[in-house]
Amino acid sequence: MLETIVAHIYKQHKMMVKNASELAWIFIYPFVALLSIGIFAYYISLSGGPPETILFVLVGVIVWNFYDLTQRSITYGMTYDMWSNSLKHGMVNYSGEKEFIIGNSFYGLLTAYFVVILIGIVGIFAFGFNIFSAGIILVLSLVPVFLFAISIGLLIDSLMITRGHNWMSLIWSISGVIMIFSGVFYPTDILPGGLGSLAFSLPTTYSINALRSAFGFTAIPIAESIFSGFVISLFYLIICIFIFSKAVKRSKTTGKLAQY
Repeated sequence: MLETIVAHIYKQHKMMVKNASELAWIFIYPFVALLSIGIFAYYISLSGGPPETILFVLVGVIVWNFYDLTQRSITYGMTYDMWSNSLKHGMVNYSGEKEFIIGNSFYGLLTAYFVVILIGIVGIFAFGFNIFSAGIILVLSLVPVFLFAISIGLLIDSLMITRGHNWMSLIWSISGVIMIFSGVFYPTDILPGGLGSLAFSLPTTYSINALRSAFGFTAIPIAESIFSGFVISLFYLIICIFIFSKAVKRSKTTGKLAQY
């Protein structure tokens, strides 16, 4: 089992280091988001907005990048094989669903935390914001985000393997939707109507609130927020693992898997 898990990690690593455009997910896109949004928040601050606007927004951006990279890992673990028409080989050998999930999730966790460290360092020099001062709260608050990103990634994988390539676009679009309702750029209490309730069905909202509370932006209890996010994300994960398992079995039964 361990050998197979390592194989999934190694495959993702080799696909990334051999493709310059894939390296952009780690060394370009996160910094574009950090700097472009950070500079915009800086402009708002200079124009008379609250000086803490920059820090408030940067917390959300860092969590959003972490989510995006983790989800990308679990989905690209499948799309790589779909693009090379080799998914059927990986799904019919002794490498099971468990190894697929653990291997690709672990790679996503490593790359996501690596990017947090990189953009955290840039944040210190560019904006004077030290995300690392949150200490263990930073690490713990990202755990629900990690579990939730894996859950959504498995859901996307399930749709791709049973319904085809058309659902692949969710890899890049759904993170933007989650960003809207998680309060990356603003407090969720300004969302109109019942959308605020929807925000608190997402673990990412709790993680962002916990981190912002660590920096004094809110009075929300940190431990309670992290725990709530963890419980909700664990619920999503259990449901989505079940859906993914059923999707793999269905694709084998219907012959859909043979197309990939």
